[in-house]
Amino acid sequence: MGRYGNPSAVGAGTFQLMSLWHATESERRRQLPGDEFLAEARESSTHATTIAAPPEAVWPWLLQMGCGRGGWYSYDRLDNQGIPSAEAIQPELQDVHVGDVLPSYAGSKDAFEVLQLAPPTHLLLSAYFRLPDLEGMRWEAPRPKAFLRSTWGFYLEKEQGNTRLLVRSRTVFQPRWVGFLVNLIMGPAHLVMQRKQLLNLRARACQVNP
Repeated sequence: MGRYGNPSAVGAGTFQLMSLWHATESERRRQLPGDEFLAEARESSTHATTIAAPPEAVWPWLLQMGCGRGGWYSYDRLDNQGIPSAEAIQPELQDVHVGDVLPSYAGSKDAFEVLQLAPPTHLLLSAYFRLPDLEGMRWEAPRPKAFLRSTWGFYLEKEQGNTRLLVRSRTVFQPRWVGFLVNLIMGPAHLVMQRKQLLNLRARACQVNP
């Protein structure tokens, strides 16, 4: 089956194979907190990296994420208006609660909404868009005829003084043809930006905790 096991476990196509960046087969198959929010998910990907710092040192970097906040630690020209993501912990951005929004873009009031918060172990975010106009909605809003709904979870696990950071994305869409666009356009873009985010998070946390 190869490094990633049976690709059908996460769906067919190149994206599903590529999306398992550095995640082990057992990690991608595990049930994680928040999976129940989209139990019917048609698309799921799990990424991972190991950070040479304890979870308590990594957690503050996650809390300050968001466009116009600490950034997303990825490609700032694309997701933070060209403003460099934070290079230090910002205490004023640490007060985060369920229901808050870590903006996906400047002025966003809907995505990414905080669904779960369990310091310093996991942070679950959500995005919910009506199609085809991509109008953002809060998680509890009724489902329209056509939509794309996703969760984005960050999980910190202690490993002999280090942190194993897992990031899982799960998506539900209606109608089915939306899945083609997810795999063709959004899937590869998410993979590239997620990889960059993990690398930058690792570099920042390790720099503070050499």
